[in-house]
Amino acid sequence: MIFAQVINVLLLLLQVVHCLDLSDKGFKGFPEIKKVAGIHEIENKKDTPPSITTQKWYINMVDTSRDDLPKDMGKIEHCPPGSQICGLTIVKGPEIQQKEGVVTEIFSFSNQLVPQFKKNPEEHENTVKLNGANWGDLSINAVLHLICPEPKEKETLESSFDYKNLDIMWKNNYFCPDANHGEKEGKGKDDHGKDDDRKKGKDKAERQHRWGIFTWIFIIVALTFSAYIVGQSWMNMGGSGSFNDFIAELRDSATDTFGKVGEFVKQVVTRITGGGDRGGYSAV
Repeated sequence: MIFAQVINVLLLLLQVVHCLDLSDKGFKGFPEIKKVAGIHEIENKKDTPPSITTQKWYINMVDTSRDDLPKDMGKIEHCPPGSQICGLTIVKGPEIQQKEGVVTEIFSFSNQLVPQFKKNPEEHENTVKLNGANWGDLSINAVLHLICPEPKEKETLESSFDYKNLDIMWKNNYFCPDANHGEKEGKGKDDHGKDDDRKKGKDKAERQHRWGIFTWIFIIVALTFSAYIVGQSWMNMGGSGSFNDFIAELRDSATDTFGKVGEFVKQVVTRITGGGDRGGYSAV
């Protein structure tokens, strides 16, 4: 009697085993992975005249600490109880009575299957393999590729099935080892953008500063020339003469002074660049 009770308890424990239990040690190192808990659906359609064939896959990622989420897929029509991954093939024909379609194939990966975990850090991927699901005389396997997407890459859930192997390609930020993967990448880009803005602002300020100094030098030189021209004109007149004479003298002094500016600049450039007469000859 006691032995029978022990057997019943063991059978009960086996029934509550979940091969995709997110608390499994195989999922450690992914702090946000429990946020994908729940049943996820993939749907693939293809035209098979005169019908349309739809293949659906249901994946139950179990969080045993949450009572609001299903621990089993028995509530999904046609999915066997105890399924952690369930597949349905539905064919819809042109007849009205087949409007909802006919389920022609049912696949089930039981929660009794033992998952095999493998991490591939270089590919940002964590795989979960389930081997040995029975489908008639066939044995089929499933591999879940849980992928941490690149920054700005879309989250996707896709599948391929050849009646031997089911491959599920799942890209989700919750499969990243860093809880703030998306946020940090975004923040880094923002900081980089802010650094560029600050650098541009600094360069602009430096240009404005240099332009300000040049402007003041130009103004001082212009005022000095003006004062020199006015003073020279006044001295040439000897403090006497009419206003018209002063203007005429001022004009002559300005013309004479600015005529010398070109020669002055030429001499300065020649001294700076080291130019001058170096001898030799030139062909004519």
